[in-house]
Amino acid sequence: MEDNKKAMTTASGIPVSDNQNSQRPKALEKVGSRAPIPFKEMERRSENILGRLFRSLDQRWWLSFRRLSVGLIITFALTGCSGIMMSMEKKEEVYGKEPPMITESFASKEMRPGDTWKVYLKASDPGADMDYILATVFQVGKKVYPVSFIKVQGENSKEINGYIYLNTLVSGYEFLNFSSLNLTVQVKDKAGHFSQPVEFPLSFFPRAVQGSPSPGVFKDQTLGPVMTTLKPRSL
Repeated sequence: MEDNKKAMTTASGIPVSDNQNSQRPKALEKVGSRAPIPFKEMERRSENILGRLFRSLDQRWWLSFRRLSVGLIITFALTGCSGIMMSMEKKEEVYGKEPPMITESFASKEMRPGDTWKVYLKASDPGADMDYILATVFQVGKKVYPVSFIKVQGENSKEINGYIYLNTLVSGYEFLNFSSLNLTVQVKDKAGHFSQPVEFPLSFFPRAVQGSPSPGVFKDQTLGPVMTTLKPRSL
């Protein structure tokens, strides 16, 4: 026993007690037995931390954006409307307060698919500031297409006399047979006034012949195309 105690000394010659001998291996064993964290677990923990960080940043960004939007809306409500009204008043001082008027119109109500549909118009504006012809196509049972803006040329700013046209030679145009559409036309002037809308219905039939207006009523000159591409029923 005495030999064993003498053997249990430190390198400096200081003896080690039985309690120290009994605790030290357990402490070393406890530290050495800690298993390393698997890579997947480390990855999962990192993702959780980053996720919480990004969610916090997103919430802060959204709150800042919402506050900015509300501020802009309030600013526009307080100052923007009066500015718009002033600009309209100034435009009316320059171009006049009278809106344009569509005085006469004609369009065939039947046509073969693939033909070019001509819509004849006569319009006038006392202020001589007609700016655009607005044409909107509604395909029955299908959709409303975006508004097509047809620029009024300078020489026609006081009086319009001619036709706008819609090309129906589209992919699968034969499937337009027995379908129909409506075209709504308005004229806008530079002051921001609009004419009363005029509607033109059209039906497609395989043997239909497009009608023409009475001779001498309208000029046979184009005012511009309706930039709308029809989609047949099967497409």
